[in-house]
Amino acid sequence: MPKSIDQALVDARLILQDRDGERYTDADLISDLNSAISMTKMLRPDAFVLGEALPEFVVGDLGQA
Repeated sequence: MPKSIDQALVDARLILQDRDGERYTDADLISDLNSAISMTKMLRPDAFVLGEALPEFVVGDLGQA
């Protein structure tokens, strides 16, 4: 089951030991997520549907199911 952006940030904060978001802002983590998706497509284009545009997430996407 795909994770929401909110859940991905919660999971990342657990790994980073930053539960309160004091060291890494939501914008920082979302920017890193976007970079990771872009790098994944560069290294493993077969993991994506041919011709499909990459998602670009922003802080406004938080809180959406």
